[in-house]
Amino acid sequence: RKTAKILPQETNQFTNYVLLESFAIHAYNLFRFFYQGETERKNGNKIKRKPTDMIAEDYIEKIDAFGGMIEAIESGYVQKEIQKAAYDFEKEIEKGKRIIVGLNKFQSDEDEEPELLKIDMKVQEEQVKFLNKIRRERNQQEVDKALKNLENAANGNNNLIPFIIDAVKAYASVGEICNTMRKVFGEYKELIVI
Repeated sequence: RKTAKILPQETNQFTNYVLLESFAIHAYNLFRFFYQGETERKNGNKIKRKPTDMIAEDYIEKIDAFGGMIEAIESGYVQKEIQKAAYDFEKEIEKGKRIIVGLNKFQSDEDEEPELLKIDMKVQEEQVKFLNKIRRERNQQEVDKALKNLENAANGNNNLIPFIIDAVKAYASVGEICNTMRKVFGEYKELIVI
């Protein structure tokens, strides 16, 4: 399976490290938020939950065991952990173990109707007219050439940013640029984990 390379080839190892470090930081903060040294009762005995540092280290070890962050994402592991954390969080709210002001405690008796944002159809019509004007006035040969260069770069191991910038300068639309990359990389389909 092909994956997009936005950074030059020699920095891919660094990129994987940054992804891993970024996930570790987010996991650390997430678990610090959920389990910040709280205590709970289990079978009548007071127990302390595992320290956040150890939880983050466990995640790093598990991700390493998958072969890296990308493999962990593709296997569904990350999505599963996020779903589990969200489920546990919701259970705590519903049982009153976690207080959310205005949601499960200290609620207002007033029924407030939020104002819905309504977009005037004129805005959409003006945007469509502007896009059609751009397409009429641009040099289609330059657009086609820039998109073909982007596709060729995506099929190799090139940094795609300069090619994307060239396509933008030729007035290729975001949709055209995305469709070009979709041809090479396909579309991400989220793995449904239950």
